[in-house]
Amino acid sequence: LDSFNVNEVKVEDLESMEDLCKPVEHLLVFPKRISWSAAWTLCQAHGGSIHTPNTEEENNQLLSTLAPHTEQCADPVSTNVAWLGIQSKDYIWYKIGKDKPCQFRNLPVGKLTLLLTMKA
Repeated sequence: LDSFNVNEVKVEDLESMEDLCKPVEHLLVFPKRISWSAAWTLCQAHGGSIHTPNTEEENNQLLSTLAPHTEQCADPVSTNVAWLGIQSKDYIWYKIGKDKPCQFRNLPVGKLTLLLTMKA
């Protein structure tokens, strides 16, 4: 860095060069009421998928991301706000297209617009 003139840039040391290759996920909200199949198609068209939290931290991030959209997106009957990328088989929740049950069980089903997980 000694040969570069760096102005107003945050410079960080990396523990490993592999950190540059890790995909970064972003939550994107489409603030409108649509069916699950339309939501799935919309997410796929944008290169993502309907989000499913895997940890309590991801769940909290999901809830805080959705909070500003609750009034606009909540279904008037169910009060659901978002679709999750999960499905139930024999009363066990699975991520869509996966054979293993969801790792994080405290999913906000019932008080959940549509979330898209984007990998940058």
